[in-house]
Amino acid sequence: NLAHLQAVKLMYTENKKGKQLLYFLVGSRVLKYLSQTVTRERLLTDTLRNGPDAHVDLVDKMQKTLKVSTKTNSNLLKEIALSEAKEKKLLEPKPSYVYFYRREGDNDYISVLTKELTDYLLIVIVGEGTSGQLVISGQGEVVVNLGKKLCELLEGKGGGKGSRFNAKISSFKSLSKVEETIQSFIAPTS
Repeated sequence: NLAHLQAVKLMYTENKKGKQLLYFLVGSRVLKYLSQTVTRERLLTDTLRNGPDAHVDLVDKMQKTLKVSTKTNSNLLKEIALSEAKEKKLLEPKPSYVYFYRREGDNDYISVLTKELTDYLLIVIVGEGTSGQLVISGQGEVVVNLGKKLCELLEGKGGGKGSRFNAKISSFKSLSKVEETIQSFIAPTS
């Protein structure tokens, strides 16, 4: 007797390894799935402030807007990096190091700074909270040694070779001590 099954819902099919797989729900699982779907739809309707028929269109529009905003943000960060680099190049006398911290910085921001300030000992920190990045570029062993020192201070993990040191930072609690640490590290060598 198949009456205890109550309902059968054929969900979708999928090709895998030359076989056709059929996904389906039976009995109380159909009701549970329907309940979850209705709850999800109500939450989306409240969040998007529009009817269920427009959900896909609204999400597509939001994704496109996000993509444009992200690209604009990245371009603006590149322009800020160029501007900051030009400002540091104009300093007289030439500083023994250049230090930047930017909460909202990204890899493009870092790469523009490193390309523009190749003649300097450059220390760049980006991020906030429990996630960030430290990049040091310059000449000599001071890069790796300073990188290790700053990693200890900022609870980071990383390494370097030659003229570049990269690290992931997991704590910004001691960020205020970074410049002091750099100065104390550089002072004996200059």
